[in-house]
Amino acid sequence: MIWIAKYSQDAEKDLSELGLVETDRILSKVESYCCSDNPLVFAKRLQGQLRDFYRFRVGNYRVIFQHLAGGEVQILSVIKVGLRKDVY
Repeated sequence: MIWIAKYSQDAEKDLSELGLVETDRILSKVESYCCSDNPLVFAKRLQGQLRDFYRFRVGNYRVIFQHLAGGEVQILSVIKVGLRKDVY
């Protein structure tokens, strides 16, 4: 099964506002999760109104995404990236 991370325009904007070191760290971590058999084992499902979304923890940053199943290709649609205190 192939896992692909797709970034929304909002997520790309969030990443562009971060420093180069933080951006590289977040992108490489998400990519390493996508290379695993099941990246969802590294994620935590959100609760309440956001229960359809998951999050990855990368240091003090959170990557909010939605899992879109599509046969052999599974897509992680990244919605938002930001500091823990601001992203939810």
